[in-house]
Amino acid sequence: MKILLDEMYSGLKPLLIKYWPEIHTVPEVLKAGAKDKAVIDYVKENGMILVTEDCRMPRKAGDSGITIVQVSKMDMAEIIDTKLQDLQKR
Repeated sequence: MKILLDEMYSGLKPLLIKYWPEIHTVPEVLKAGAKDKAVIDYVKENGMILVTEDCRMPRKAGDSGITIVQVSKMDMAEIIDTKLQDLQKR
């Protein structure tokens, strides 16, 4: 599976690459600050899955046929809350 991490998740590549060897970041393959359309086009042309926090990306992608995994701030908050709850139980 080929994966493209949007710019805000570029720092996760070193943590994910051992599980997903075909993982790349927007700054690597395009440039920092690349426009959303360029990201969408790159993902489509290269048969990739886009991982992003951007809640507008699915709307911008429209019917392009790309797969987007959206990890929201709420998702992150729930993970942090779970870990904090686990600590509190100790």
